[in-house]
Amino acid sequence: MGLYEGSLDGIEGPKTKRGLDQFQRDSGLKRTAMLDPQTLDALVGNPGIGNGSSMSPDEHVKFMTHPSGSSSNLGN
Repeated sequence: MGLYEGSLDGIEGPKTKRGLDQFQRDSGLKRTAMLDPQTLDALVGNPGIGNGSSMSPDEHVKFMTHPSGSSSNLGN
């Protein structure tokens, strides 16, 4: 995607926020610079983009707390 450069450090810092903002802008999503439900759906390829989350709240919690799906793995 080319939205982030640098090593992954587990911190949602300014580089992560810039990458999320750019992804949201490029995807036509509301620009929050946060990993909100619509952005998460767009990143994982769910069809509910723009209509709210297609994941249940429990699925979001499971995804966000799993080591390979955590927003903390996005870098700084």
